[in-house]
Amino acid sequence: MVKALFATLGTLLVAAGILGAIFVVYMLAVLGVINLPWFAGVEAMERAGPMINPQSAPREHIVTLLNRDIADDGRFDITISEQKVNGLLTGELGPGAPVQRITADFHPNEIRLDGELKGRVGVPFGVTLVPSLVDGRAQISASDISIAAVPIPEFGSHLIDELANEIVNINRVLSGRDGVVLEVLELTENSLRLAGAAGEAIRLPDGAMPGVPAGLPPEIPQPRAQAETEPSVVPAPDDWMYIALGDSLTSGDGATDPSRNFPTRFHQYLNQTYGVPLRFENLGISGEDSSGFQTGEAPQLDRAIQLIENLRNDGLPDTQVHLVTITMGANDIFPVLQGRICFANPSSSGCQELIDDAIGLYEVRMRHAMSRLVAAVEPGTVIIYASYYNPFNFGTGLVFEAVSQQTVDKLNEAVGRVALAHGATIAQVGSLFSGLVFGITNISAGDIHPNDEGHGVATRAFQDAYEAVAISS
Repeated sequence: MVKALFATLGTLLVAAGILGAIFVVYMLAVLGVINLPWFAGVEAMERAGPMINPQSAPREHIVTLLNRDIADDGRFDITISEQKVNGLLTGELGPGAPVQRITADFHPNEIRLDGELKGRVGVPFGVTLVPSLVDGRAQISASDISIAAVPIPEFGSHLIDELANEIVNINRVLSGRDGVVLEVLELTENSLRLAGAAGEAIRLPDGAMPGVPAGLPPEIPQPRAQAETEPSVVPAPDDWMYIALGDSLTSGDGATDPSRNFPTRFHQYLNQTYGVPLRFENLGISGEDSSGFQTGEAPQLDRAIQLIENLRNDGLPDTQVHLVTITMGANDIFPVLQGRICFANPSSSGCQELIDDAIGLYEVRMRHAMSRLVAAVEPGTVIIYASYYNPFNFGTGLVFEAVSQQTVDKLNEAVGRVALAHGATIAQVGSLFSGLVFGITNISAGDIHPNDEGHGVATRAFQDAYEAVAISS
């Protein structure tokens, strides 16, 4: 089992050390060398499933990146962020692992890992790992190991070192043979750099070759600075307003800076396209669902209608809301997917009924909201409604991924019906994100929101939709 635990450099150097440490302590408890009452029942948990997830999308993603780097000259040089390593750790843990929570904290030349062990209650643990290079291979030294407030004795640390280094045989695990030589292993405050040579493409433990082994990475759609075609009508400065409505996608969650979120970038694109400034209001609220959108405290919909009326009644005949964008639906369905029934059995009829009920209620609410919005705007106002992406679309074929994709597809069908009934245009965010979610969202760190690149892709989806209906040749 140990030989098949890991299949990427980043996972090896971090996950191997912690699982090696935890596994030895776990075995010491099982064998009775140390007596920790929290480990009662661990044998049953071991039988519940493998320690390592056999279908880890993060692992396959990293191996794919390595192989693309190796393909041209047989060498690799990649930097893995602390955030991505934490995603790898989460993705690697199987149902039989004694670890139920784990976090890696990078420091120069060492990694501190903290988490919880499975037991009658979650038991906190910690360990410091110091990786080093010896003859082209990585070695891991474990120290400062503790479970709850109990330090692990010296003999336990030696056993942990031995097992960790047995696991961290990078040449064997990465390629199945002595074909990989690690030349650089560098830890900083927030990243791990690995460089070296490989005689051939790296395979997973079962011999599979994940992703595309060579060639350029998948192309990520880029937002345009301005429309490809000049507009036939240009407003006076500040005559037109753009209002962004929605949830955390609109409010900008996941972007490193407010200037990088999709509504701000789309507003910049409009200014550049028309050559004059447009007014801009982003009313998006993180966590908003279709109920709060129109019935919450200071509802977005009411605020948007008030802005529309203020421009209509300002005494200036040419001022108006020109564009409204909407992202809404994720917070109606994802809580259901993460709820007790769907989490326990996502393919059950009970889960499917809950999903269908949530989407049905969402559609009723949004039809009412869209009717109010359409009645309030000026004739010719462009309304663009976004489809959704599946943040769990990794291509693993696992049940939860399949159910989440089916759910997002149902949501997008409802979005399409609401948009069609009210003359709105669809921004195909879901389609543009397909196959790219691991790279353009923060899902590797457990966050479903887009990163800066993802917000750029969302911007492009809205640009495509806008140009299809609002820019004439």
